[in-house]
Order: sequence, then structure tokens, then C-alpha cells
Amino acid sequence: MGQFLRNIPEAIKILYILKLLGDTIEVKELHKLVDRLAEIGVCCKEYRFAHYPWGPYSRDLEVDLDILRSSGLISIINGSDVRRIALSEKGLGVAGNLERFLDSDFRSKVETVVRNMKRIK
Repeated sequence: MGQFLRNIPEAIKILYILKLLGDTIEVKELHKLVDRLAEIGVCCKEYRFAHYPWGPYSRDLEVDLDILRSSGLISIINGSDVRRIALSEKGLGVAGNLERFLDSDFRSKVETVVRNMKRIK
């Protein structure tokens, strides 16, 4: 199963992370969350992040978000000063199906980081 996990594109893992959040998230906060997961080696290690005073930013992640949006798996809601990401019904289905194939160690680590991030807010 570990080999399968390594072959899952990072963009698809983002759907699982969004499912765990259970709500919309600011794009900036998603960058912080994914950067944290990459730093501790849980997932998304292929994304390169630049670190700015306002937080980490990855062009690679932005490209994947655009792919997910154009595939109908997420929607990006532009507000007056923030962009938020919402998982679509289609994306929720994909994330739910994916969850069955993720090993428990991966799921546990991602859940811990997501839970800690929610607590900080």
C-alpha cells in the first residue's frame, strides 16, 4: 500500500486535506498547512515554497489548485480581500474514495496537523 500512496499525485492528496478541514479555507492558510505537512515529511514534499513575511507560498500548489478547480473538484471563491477554497461534491466523492486507500499512519499524521492548525486559529 505504501507504493500506492507514493504514486498518488499531490493534488489529489490536497482533496483529502480539504475534506478533513470540513469547511472552506483561505488559500493563504492552505499554503501554510501544506508547507507544514511538507516540512515534517508527511506529504506534498514535491511542492517548493518561498517564505514571505505573510507566510509560505508555492507556485506548484497554485498550479495544482487551478487543475483541481478546472476539473470541478474544488471551487475558489474570491472575496473582497481573500480567496477561499471549497471542496465540491465531486471533490468530496474523490476524497472519500481516496481515504480508503491511504494508510492509517499517513491519515493520522495529516489529521494531527489539521487539528493543530484549527486549534491555533
